[in-house]
Amino acid sequence: MDECTAWPGEGLLTDTDPSYCAGVAADDNILILLGKRKHASPFPCPGNSWTDSIQASIILRHGRDIAGTRQMVGQSKPLLLEPEALEACLGDSKLLILDLRAPDQYGAGHIPGAINAQYADFVAVRRPAMGMLPDEAQLSTVFSALGVDDSRYVVTYDDEGGGRAARVVWTLEVLGHPAMSVLNGGVRAWVSEGRALDRAPALPSSSEYQATIRRPEAMASSEYILSRLGAEDFMLLDTRSPAEFAGQDVRAARGGHIPGAVNRNWTDNMDQQRDLRLLPDSELRSALEDLGVTPDKEVVVYCQTHHRSAHSYVVLRHLGYGRVRGYPGAWSEWGNTPDLPLEK
Repeated sequence: MDECTAWPGEGLLTDTDPSYCAGVAADDNILILLGKRKHASPFPCPGNSWTDSIQASIILRHGRDIAGTRQMVGQSKPLLLEPEALEACLGDSKLLILDLRAPDQYGAGHIPGAINAQYADFVAVRRPAMGMLPDEAQLSTVFSALGVDDSRYVVTYDDEGGGRAARVVWTLEVLGHPAMSVLNGGVRAWVSEGRALDRAPALPSSSEYQATIRRPEAMASSEYILSRLGAEDFMLLDTRSPAEFAGQDVRAARGGHIPGAVNRNWTDNMDQQRDLRLLPDSELRSALEDLGVTPDKEVVVYCQTHHRSAHSYVVLRHLGYGRVRGYPGAWSEWGNTPDLPLEK
């Protein structure tokens, strides 16, 4: 097969960008479509960078487009993984699945092989901020206990559309982990399509993970935001409810929003008819661009504790936005700091 030749029946790979197509030559190590998989990669399927095109084909069968897969910076996996792609990889020794639900929910049934991880381990309370990034020592301990190392492909999921799962993926991105994804639709999508659950707990094998912040450009502080307010190439995306944004639902000493921010509730990105999967990319792009949130700008996302906004961070990165930062201080810091400006 020549580079960028479509797979039978798929009609894909029409993009001739060499960086996208390089390596997609004839090789039965990259057959992954329709539940078939063979791979010889340092990571489990969907594979390393030269199998991004194959993963793109799976995404395209669900109305997604290639751009979000091939434009991501810093990793070779799609940030958004479809359930059938994960199912095809179950049992791979390099795959590490993290279930971010409560222990009783996990015990009632989880994706086979998934390890139960506690969301609280991935946030630090530094009052007034309630959702800060833990320090490197704590993150080293947490990820080592889960068996994370740079050879593992980490897939996260929850039952709320991906907020908790996305916060873990954002944390891994800040640390520069090479391969991680959020399961599109989480356990709801998995179950609704008749896939099996397991009740036996999966026990992690510990590692010696050394957490280091390698991508500080994925984070924003209040000082950074203040330095960028008013810049033409800068946008703030407030992912809270419209009532919080307007200062009617007050969850800090002050209500309102950061000056210049636009509002898109994080749940507006979910398809309520498809088990909380993301809406089609074209709909997401159109809605964001209508707000002025365009790929040529740097975008900082925030909510109350960078839980909901972590989901919007993944949405933007999935869509190919190159400059996105999460603000972990969020409104719990900004709204409780009297000298920071706000609007209602």
